Amino acid sequence: MKRVFSKEESAFADLFRTDGIDFDAAREMLAGGVDINACETDEDGSLDETLLTESLCGVLPGINRYFNEEDAETRKAKGITVRDFMARTVSFFLENGYDVRRENGWYGAVALAEISYCAYPRYLADVVKMLIDAGARDGVVYQDDGSTALGMLGSILSDKVVLEGDSCGAMEGEALYRILERAEKGLPYKGVDNYRMIVGKRMTRVLTDGEGTLYLCYDGGAFVLDKKSFVAFTDTFVPENLTDVSGKYQSALSKKCAGVDVFLINRPKGSRIKLIFEDGSALLFEDGT
Repeated sequence: MKRVFSKEESAFADLFRTDGIDFDAAREMLAGGVDINACETDEDGSLDETLLTESLCGVLPGINRYFNEEDAETRKAKGITVRDFMARTVSFFLENGYDVRRENGWYGAVALAEISYCAYPRYLADVVKMLIDAGARDGVVYQDDGSTALGMLGSILSDKVVLEGDSCGAMEGEALYRILERAEKGLPYKGVDNYRMIVGKRMTRVLTDGEGTLYLCYDGGAFVLDKKSFVAFTDTFVPENLTDVSGKYQSALSKKCAGVDVFLINRPKGSRIKLIFEDGSALLFEDGT
């Protein structure tokens, strides 16, 4: 039998769709009987939406009427970011009993999937890690067609390049993809972040694993460039037993990165990543060369 959110549950979700989330009101509603693990179902009884994903729909830009591009600019001017909204919402739900392991992990998987839809993945690495730390896992199928958050995110990133021409958005989402992938494999994921995090850092050395991955190291981490699939992200975890190839990049060492230009098209050929340094010089990596 189909179940929809009650009037009270919908009102609870609406609290997270304003510039100033009223957490006191949310706590009062929970104390008054609203179930933080409430869920909608389809006609056949299959799971559809949780109260968390319904609440997140109010802050995901680009996919709903509550938070479009204009809203994003207005809130940015007020010092409010998408990361602020997402982090505060997810944190509140987890602290108040949202169970990511419920229904064999579906509650956690659908939250990861909802976040993957976000048009601004550069803000969301911390939120994905928060859910994973609480026990959410990607390998759980959350739709009847067999979809997982990782599979869906891969499709979204491909569409950003092929259909939307959004190279930056695709590369930003690679950090989320790597976080989910590593967590599923039991590998270190907490240090993974957006490729833009290299801006403001000084390169100290360059390492390689000999299999197509470069580690452009700076104090506290590295800009990781996987030349085989041509993706980049930053990571505080640098593997041991890498080969030092700094001599090939001597002209870029000790320089502060001032920006990153990304252009992705027709992989494996035609893509490029350019690191621009404070003195105006640049380091160019081209795919297929």
